[in-house]
Amino acid sequence: MNKEEQFEKLLKAYYEGTTTDEEEKLLRQYFDDKKEVPDSLLNESRWFRAISHLPSVPVPDDLEKRISDKIDAKASKEMYFTSLHRNHFNKRWFTGMVAGILLLIGSGVSVYKYMNYNDIPHDTFNNVAEAHKAVAVTLTEVSCTLNENLAELDINGREKIK
Repeated sequence: MNKEEQFEKLLKAYYEGTTTDEEEKLLRQYFDDKKEVPDSLLNESRWFRAISHLPSVPVPDDLEKRISDKIDAKASKEMYFTSLHRNHFNKRWFTGMVAGILLLIGSGVSVYKYMNYNDIPHDTFNNVAEAHKAVAVTLTEVSCTLNENLAELDINGREKIK
């Protein structure tokens, strides 16, 4: 394994976040000292040269504890908010279900109430001859009205309806 392959493996570990401080320092020195870098490592060389000239940022000793405390405070607020609204959501859901059930029951009762199962349609005529006479009169009236309307269409010059 040559030196470039070792540095490529070290770069992979660097990008995965598993390198130690010494390995990162070694990477910085490699790219700072080397004037000519293989094409495959050209972007990494630019990156390390850029970050090597950045000033070091002081990190307070209690930074991790402060961040952890803030995360815990946010988590407890979120749990309180969730439990507060979960109860409200359950009430809303329950009220909606009760309203839906009452609507179904009310609809069923009103349909049952207004539907009289004893009102089975009866014949309108008891005598067949009277029924025949009524049908003949109705059909004659419909026929006369239809003929008048067809004649009116003919007068207006429109096409006859067949």
